[in-house]
Amino acid sequence: MPTRTTSLREPTALNTPGGKAAFYICHVLPEWLATLTLFGFNVRKTIGTGFAGDWRQKDETEKEKEKRLKKEAEKLEKKLAKQNGTELIGKEV
Repeated sequence: MPTRTTSLREPTALNTPGGKAAFYICHVLPEWLATLTLFGFNVRKTIGTGFAGDWRQKDETEKEKEKRLKKEAEKLEKKLAKQNGTELIGKEV
């Protein structure tokens, strides 16, 4: 704060301690706001994207989503059955 600005006209607004404090507050405040915005929200949960982002070219319909989730559940069920040593005999109703 002891450094003074050079000017052809004296005094300038940035030579007073209040002026310097206002200058730094106005320049640091946007950085803090951006940091709080980026790290303060769970963007993946809010927007609904996965780890790698939204990799689909178009949004899926409810029917497509149900189909995908059903397929994933079947894969998981087969994997668990294989780990337990029991194989699925046909599809269960």
